[in-house]
Amino acid sequence: MKSIRGVVGFVRAVEAGSFAGAAKKLGVTPVAVSKNVERQLGVRLLQRSTRKLSLTQEGRTYYERCCGPLRELENAQSVITERGKSPTGALKVTCLSPFGRVYVLPLIPGFSRRYPGIELELHLDDTVTDMIAGGFDVGIRAGEARDGTMVMREVAPLHFVVCGAPSYLASAAFRSR
Repeated sequence: MKSIRGVVGFVRAVEAGSFAGAAKKLGVTPVAVSKNVERQLGVRLLQRSTRKLSLTQEGRTYYERCCGPLRELENAQSVITERGKSPTGALKVTCLSPFGRVYVLPLIPGFSRRYPGIELELHLDDTVTDMIAGGFDVGIRAGEARDGTMVMREVAPLHFVVCGAPSYLASAAFRSR
């Protein structure tokens, strides 16, 4: 057949036993299925009666040869469609140790259940990290941006508290409010 529509229409008509059944599965009219199937090869593939379709010898051969490749095309489409629904692949994250231990590590089991296709690699460290050289996809850090090429989002507000013994703070010229 000259078009994939004709092949799909032919296979669906054989499976459904009618052009009307194939049309319903494909969301088109029976006339559209019939035209796509019958006008393209110039060989009679189907015997039609008022009640059913039956395959000719050429039709049986053609059907058997079309089913495998059509199934493979449908599988390829399913794989791509599923990939779009659920993320997959490696995700390399760097994070400050204290923040990572308290906030990130407890979230990992839930993240892994929600995104089983993600292979998470978490690095906890307190040094300045070159994200590009380290191959990191995400970095969780505190402070201002040092690199204007990175996309930044605030994850949580950061509050600083000065702590110390009253005698030390008094001697170091700190005054409490």
